Amino acid sequence: MLYFDEPDGAGHSYGPDDPRVTKAVARIDKMIGRIIQGLKKREIFDEVHVILLADHGMVTNCDLKTIYIEDLADWVKIPADWINAYSPVLAMNPRWGKDVENPGEKNAELVAKMNEALSSGKVENGEYLQVYLKEKLPKRLHYSESSRIPPIIGMVGEGLVVRQNRTGVHECYGDHGYDNQYFSMRSIFMGHGPRFRKGRKVPSFENVQIYNVVAEILGLRPASNNGSSLFTRNILSPFGGTVEVE
Repeated sequence: MLYFDEPDGAGHSYGPDDPRVTKAVARIDKMIGRIIQGLKKREIFDEVHVILLADHGMVTNCDLKTIYIEDLADWVKIPADWINAYSPVLAMNPRWGKDVENPGEKNAELVAKMNEALSSGKVENGEYLQVYLKEKLPKRLHYSESSRIPPIIGMVGEGLVVRQNRTGVHECYGDHGYDNQYFSMRSIFMGHGPRFRKGRKVPSFENVQIYNVVAEILGLRPASNNGSSLFTRNILSPFGGTVEVE
């Protein structure tokens, strides 16, 4: 198994549309080409399963697309030490103190005030941030059950960032981790080898499906997971070929 830290590094530094990202992609393409040529030289390329997979996409963000927590002060004041992470997911763990009998109710009140402020039209870019109690997050995110998840989560709009205040200068760069429904968060998958159905193209899918595919190729019984055996049967067969995402 190999992991390449590009073009992720260049994408974070410059944004996905920068020519330096294109250069990083070309370098990785050349490196993968060396691997394939090595397999062909040893006359085993058609016998080896190769899966090319990226874990996320990338989107550009910058100062003009920022939501500032300080702009909510007329509705609610939020100390910086309540915030675990700002973006692309706002994660908050309010510290109410021991004298507060029902912190759950206080959290609900805080979420309501934040959303009131964000939807008021008086907070710059406020309409691109929606705040939830973690148990109220959309079910499709599967992001509510763990105790490690803070009690308040904000879903940030595509390409926007959240900051505490306006101090400091920040230039445009790239980031990922936004809602996986955004097209910009999608990436690549290609599979080659004797078990892949020849010439098959598949619609976009969640990366959790790959685990079952690898387990099947290796002849292993997979542990319980959120992937589907139907997906595995759709792209694998006893015959050879190449598969890619449409």
